[in-house]
Amino acid sequence: IYQLIEDLAAKGACVIVSSSDPVELQGVCDRILIMMRGAIVGELSAAAVSVDDLVAATTGAASVEGLADAR
Repeated sequence: IYQLIEDLAAKGACVIVSSSDPVELQGVCDRILIMMRGAIVGELSAAAVSVDDLVAATTGAASVEGLADAR
């Protein structure tokens, strides 16, 4: 599945991945949108955020804006 995602993205296709695994998201995504209670609360660059920061953002322990500004 990961090869298919990579091939589609290389051809310019938009690929939407839904996952609760931060390591998987970093490996597959360029951008990560954080959702809480059905709303997008932030956007992070997968290359610029650590797994710990991503977990903190998705659990509400850290501000997504603060993480994005720190990068």
